[in-house]
Amino acid sequence: MDCLRRAEQDSRAWEEALPSLESSQLTVLSFSSTTAQGLEEPYQYDGQTIYSGEFEFTQKTHPFDSSIERSITGEFSYRTESGLFIIRTQTDNPTPSEIIDRFNSALPDGVRIFPGLQPSNEGLWKFIKSAEERVSVTLLAEGEETDVAELDGPIRADNLDDYLVTRAELIFNRGTSKIDVIYSYDSISILGPDEDDYEYVIQVFENEVVSE
Repeated sequence: MDCLRRAEQDSRAWEEALPSLESSQLTVLSFSSTTAQGLEEPYQYDGQTIYSGEFEFTQKTHPFDSSIERSITGEFSYRTESGLFIIRTQTDNPTPSEIIDRFNSALPDGVRIFPGLQPSNEGLWKFIKSAEERVSVTLLAEGEETDVAELDGPIRADNLDDYLVTRAELIFNRGTSKIDVIYSYDSISILGPDEDDYEYVIQVFENEVVSE
């Protein structure tokens, strides 16, 4: 799943720092910039710049021999107007937090990726309700996780804060495409048949969650 974080919105600083970013464990291997074209109507961040690229993360794998290392590659993107920073890897080791710590250690002063997305429950519910199908929604209520279908009463605008969304399995429609989406604890998985399906769901997420 892709890790979602918020970051400080200083597009010039990001543009200058990312292409040559390097720390003791992390190196940016490639860098490019594109302009977001609205696939979601209306899209609040139409025309924003998206900086993206590939990175390499190296970690020691032996407690007594520092020469033994393991390297993984991943992808990053930073969206300048929404401030959304996305990390994608094919493994959970290293953790997203470890990778973000390395990014932060290499970034200049005043440019930071924050430790959490901290979405509002209202924003998450707007995102969930924008899906065509809700396969399952898991909530944390009174210290226990439960499926929304098992609640005794309805969720209303005045009791949203009583239920923390911990996981949602959703289906979005875009034209003839059916896009499978899983959101869980500041991470997202988006699987669709069309190349633009990923970007479409990210735009919906920015509209409904990040803008809150």
